[in-house]
Amino acid sequence: MLTPTLALVVTLGAPPPCPKEFGQIRWEGYEHLFADGGRQRRLLLSVWDRDTDGKPSDGDVARASGDGVDETWFVLQGALARDLAAKFKRAGDALQTTCESRFEVNDVPKVASNAALGRLLAGQRGGAAPEISRDEQVRGQMAGWADEWCRGKAGLNEQQLAAKLAARAAESGAGLPKARLRGIASDVAKEKALACARLEGSGFTFP
Repeated sequence: MLTPTLALVVTLGAPPPCPKEFGQIRWEGYEHLFADGGRQRRLLLSVWDRDTDGKPSDGDVARASGDGVDETWFVLQGALARDLAAKFKRAGDALQTTCESRFEVNDVPKVASNAALGRLLAGQRGGAAPEISRDEQVRGQMAGWADEWCRGKAGLNEQQLAAKLAARAAESGAGLPKARLRGIASDVAKEKALACARLEGSGFTFP
C-alpha cells in the first residue's frame, strides 16, 4: 500500500534538481500505448524515480489511469522498465517533472511486461491506494492543472488561479464540499505562484 507525502518543489521540462537525501523525481503526463490481447490500450502513466537514477528502471513505482481502468499502482521491472526508459528519454520536455519527498510502498505488484500489465488491469488488483485521502487526490489533480496552465497562459494572478482551480475541481465532480475545494485551491495557488512566476515567458504576474 502507499502512504505518499505532498510534492515540495515543482518545475517543468527538464528534471528539477532533486538531491537523493531530499526525495525523488516524479514524471507524469506520459501516454503509454500497448497491445493487450488484440486491443490497443492507451494509459496515462506517472512514474516515481525510487533509485534516483534519472530514468524509469527496476523498482520504480508507477501509477496508471485512463482507458476505462481504475487508478492502478505497480512496480516496474524488466522489459517494461527498459521500454519506458527509452520512451521517456524520447519524450523529453513533454513530460512534467516534480521533485517529491519519499513515501512508503508496500503490497504493490511487480510488472515486467506489457502482457503482465494487461493482466493486472484486467483483474484491477492494483486498485486505488486507500491511504491517499480524497483531499490529497484533489490536491494532486489541482497541482497538475496549475502546471498545465503555467505553460503559455497569461493574466492569472494567485487569486484568479485559485478560483480557476476550485471551479475546475467542482466541474470534475471532485466529491468534496465547495468550501473545502476553495481551501485546497488556495493552498495550491500559493504553492504554484512562485514557480509560475519563475517560468521564463510564462506571462504570469503575481502580487
